[in-house]
Amino acid sequence: TTPAAALGRLPSHGRRGDGERARQAGIAAYLRKPVRQKQLFDCLLAVMTHSSGESQSHPLVTRHSIRESEVRHKDSALSSLRILIADDSLVNQAVALGQLFQLGYRGEAVSNGRELLAALETHDVDIILMDCQMPEMDGFAATVEIRRREGAARHTTIIAMTANALDG
Repeated sequence: TTPAAALGRLPSHGRRGDGERARQAGIAAYLRKPVRQKQLFDCLLAVMTHSSGESQSHPLVTRHSIRESEVRHKDSALSSLRILIADDSLVNQAVALGQLFQLGYRGEAVSNGRELLAALETHDVDIILMDCQMPEMDGFAATVEIRRREGAARHTTIIAMTANALDG
């Protein structure tokens, strides 16, 4: 077997052409410091993915190629998951929707269990992020009603969320 290409170079400053020189030297990735933990993880993942191929000629992994890959991921099949957030806090809704977007997913939000049940009458969803304590109808009562309506034919994934510790 041939030795693997050098993993990468992390200069704190760069000059025009450094990336191309790194690629020609057999370096698999070229990132300028400072490097965030997520960038390093994504870089390692990309390098390992490329190294599993047969070709000696591989694209140089850079900060820009990582960003392009993230954009493609947001358009991938995973992003077609239908996610509904049930939470009475507008701040919590915004945070959850923002986190989902950063991960490449889209979601919608409702403010209580009754609104959730109404939304489910017109839309199928794959995942529900459910606040346990909401006004009008809490997450527990809404989950019981969802399961009753679904019967044995369907079983939507429901993930309970709460800001307060609950017994049991």
